[in-house]
Amino acid sequence: MERSPVEIGLMHSASLALANRAIAGITEDYDPQTGRWPRVRHNQHHTIEVVDSTVMLSEDAYRNGRITEWDIALNRIAAAFHDRFYIRGRSDCEAISAQLAIAEMDEFDVFIDADKEAVERRIMATVMQSYFPRLLQSADIERDYSEGIICDADFSLFGKAAVPFIKDSVLEFRELVLAGHTKGIMQFFFNEEILLRNHRWYTEEAAAHYNNMLANIAAVKNFRDSLAVQ
Repeated sequence: MERSPVEIGLMHSASLALANRAIAGITEDYDPQTGRWPRVRHNQHHTIEVVDSTVMLSEDAYRNGRITEWDIALNRIAAAFHDRFYIRGRSDCEAISAQLAIAEMDEFDVFIDADKEAVERRIMATVMQSYFPRLLQSADIERDYSEGIICDADFSLFGKAAVPFIKDSVLEFRELVLAGHTKGIMQFFFNEEILLRNHRWYTEEAAAHYNNMLANIAAVKNFRDSLAVQ
């Protein structure tokens, strides 16, 4: 279905409003200092990073002819809501997050049922199928290229600069400790190296932008060495 320039503009405006709502709610619930259920990593900072990465990858994919212009707006919504409900270890987080997104989209007349279904599908694409030795989500880019965009954005820090990658990894370790799901920081960073070596991007756009994984493998080794001499 084609959308008019006016409709696309309204979709972009609505997607920005919805993303702001999601981030405000995540801040209220999961801010590491003031949230009702504090999260040291899965909080508004992670969501903002995923939204920014999603929009950048989506704009590239649109220029490359792989998605439509209005997919950019829908992807922004999916990224903003992908962790709207998050309790580590629960298997229904993505399904609940998707329903929260749809409920918010219902307030805007510009979205049709197909748009809501697309957002739901793209959030559900972030369901983890494997945690080790490779982080594998549920995207099917043959069905919907945007599923891969959301998933690549979710793990974009794997291919960004080493300093934010190590910082994010430490936060992930701390969150695992608080949830009782890790055996020690040295083992965690051994596993991080394996995950980096095995990681594969779903989209060509992510592979082009996030090409720092070899440097991050070296950074992980250096970080482990620094821990060993402490």
